[in-house]
Amino acid sequence: FYLLGKRFKLTYLDKIRTWCEQHNVVLTGHLMDEITPHEALKANGDPLMAINSFGMPGIDEIFTKTTVKSTEWVTIGMIKNATKKAKATDALAELFALGPADMPLSKIRQMIWIIALHGVNHYVLSIAPVDARGNMQKRWYMTFNPTQPWFKALNELGEDAHKASLYAGKESDYKIAVRYPQTLTASTLFNPDNEKPSFQLSELLGNLYDWQWDPILIEEETEDISTYESVFSIGMKGITEEKTGIFFNSFDELSTWLEKNVHRDVMVVDANGGLANNILLKNFKDNSVCVVSLSDKSQGELILRIDNGTTYAFEMPEYGVFTYEPGQVPVIKKNVLIISPDELMEYKLTAPNVMRVFFDESGKCEFYLNEDISNITIVTRKFGDAVSLFGDTISLKLDGKEVHITQSCQLLPEEFRNLYMESDKLTLKRGKHLLSVKDKRRDYNYLPSAFLFGNFSLKENNQLDLLLENLSVSSFKKQGLLNYAGDIELKKKVIINNEEYISIDTGGLVAEIFINGQSMGRKAWAPFSWKIPQKYRNKTVDLRILITTSIQPLFGELKK
Repeated sequence: FYLLGKRFKLTYLDKIRTWCEQHNVVLTGHLMDEITPHEALKANGDPLMAINSFGMPGIDEIFTKTTVKSTEWVTIGMIKNATKKAKATDALAELFALGPADMPLSKIRQMIWIIALHGVNHYVLSIAPVDARGNMQKRWYMTFNPTQPWFKALNELGEDAHKASLYAGKESDYKIAVRYPQTLTASTLFNPDNEKPSFQLSELLGNLYDWQWDPILIEEETEDISTYESVFSIGMKGITEEKTGIFFNSFDELSTWLEKNVHRDVMVVDANGGLANNILLKNFKDNSVCVVSLSDKSQGELILRIDNGTTYAFEMPEYGVFTYEPGQVPVIKKNVLIISPDELMEYKLTAPNVMRVFFDESGKCEFYLNEDISNITIVTRKFGDAVSLFGDTISLKLDGKEVHITQSCQLLPEEFRNLYMESDKLTLKRGKHLLSVKDKRRDYNYLPSAFLFGNFSLKENNQLDLLLENLSVSSFKKQGLLNYAGDIELKKKVIINNEEYISIDTGGLVAEIFINGQSMGRKAWAPFSWKIPQKYRNKTVDLRILITTSIQPLFGELKK
């Protein structure tokens, strides 16, 4: 496999890179099957040699796995090796392609920071279809274009990603190195007994991160290990520390040994004083520190401890990111006015409500009206000239009568309008109704056959009713907006006394608040807390809360 790696490099990657450099172009991209050494060797020969052959090394992590056990530690360990060799210049990651389309921006941000702490400073979305017809052939759907109701919040994400890219370029001292198990993996690929090592590389790296160490992957042939305090290699039966020759039969043995023999420059502890779990910790040569949560739950107050005696308390929300610079003064948010997310408020929708139609195997969909409802529009997939190339046109019957779909579509996001048509506005009577496909056609998970639009509420089991007068931030889906995609503006009067901040748990949805018509800014991730200007304190004010959903209910993957 070393030979395969060398041939791959010399006959392919080096030639392309040479041409690129001659034409002032940067060679970037990613390898295949980097997730495990077992697959990486078969695809690339010598994975670390291959990834270091790019002008801008790259990886793809399109599953967005961000927990201790699920993160692709081998994949991002490879890019960390490449950026360390290149002295942390430029590196690229292809991200987020598999969605889902309602992935919160807080998790998107979290993934960017995880990758940034491994030296990556360019973040791109996977290649998407030229237009929405490509959704028919896809096994997933994710978009970052204006179809997403939260599209404007990419401004905040972009600013934060720029900050992450600056941290990606910071220099680090690595105390712990881990050998990439090239020879060991090669020896087991064609083992007739199918014998595998007792410990996997991803497990070792994941545990080291979980114990708040910061390992670096190194090549098997690396001889100079003088800069590291410890170097570990995996064998068939256990793990060896190369400088001492100590052999470990379990991760517990290894963890205990590290605590006794390797000095910690920084650590993060929880309220009980023990090492905080589910975080990624990294410190830099300039004495700055970054902590990324690897959890979708709030971890409350954590404490950063630096070996110079500095301590710093901070809050770690779900998917959170904390950065520390020397001399940084804690921001303590006291006197917070908390708005309950369960409180019912008056509201306004920026788009009509919608029911996404799911047909059963016989091409039928029943729905029920608890009241007479007017101004309902039926929207169906109708490809026109594209029929011969892509998919089919849907013809519907409503309660046994053909529905005339003749109007150009205005109700869907712009990128889908040329693929759909809509009916005139209809008035439907209270009771059961039946939509059926005239000639049964294939439905597509990410390009539905039909929708119903109107000013109605939608609950489970296709129950339509009049819209409620009040909604809450926490339960708007259960309160009638099950398939809604757009902005929801809630409003109420609030008495502000001496509070300095106002806060509301949006469940991860992008939010902007207004006090007496003045925007306090948009937040795309927790903490959803805004500073209250002095002029509004000790007053009764009009509060507007603008929350934004994703496009998932319309074109993402939903249960029928």
